[in-house]
Amino acid sequence: MSATVTGRSREIPYRLGGPLQRRTLLVLAAGTILSGFGVGASLSVGALLLAEVSGNDAISGLASTTFSVGAAAASLPLARLAERRGRRPALVTGNLIAMVGALVAILSTVVGQWWLLGIGIAMIGVASSVQLLSRFAAADLAAPGKRARDLSSWSGRSRSAPSSAHC
Repeated sequence: MSATVTGRSREIPYRLGGPLQRRTLLVLAAGTILSGFGVGASLSVGALLLAEVSGNDAISGLASTTFSVGAAAASLPLARLAERRGRRPALVTGNLIAMVGALVAILSTVVGQWWLLGIGIAMIGVASSVQLLSRFAAADLAAPGKRARDLSSWSGRSRSAPSSAHC
């Protein structure tokens, strides 16, 4: 079976179930699993670091809040970017923001600025939006009759990595 992926600027014919689909799904799965471990660890470690750097245990709850705010704030701009330029630029941009956020979090811990650590954690939260976006990138490559099944199995994969990171 073959299909056509359409975008605003070009059409890319591909064969469903072919090497392009397998390679893309492998890359998406590996990225989602690795990102899931980072996301799971960043919430736990972020809360501990915020309490340590600020000297106030009550600030530790800010980690999950800023993480969620970062994920929510990135979802619409990443969706717009995916619509205009394709899912790959949106996935790359979101992951780059999350990587810079990790660097900001490390730097803020070194210099002892808890508010900067909160900004870094919010930037890491963008990785959560990227994980959600990768599900739909995977579903785009599924055969039309198998999209719902493939999307549900992809959702299970992306949830299992963060869960196992807390073990």
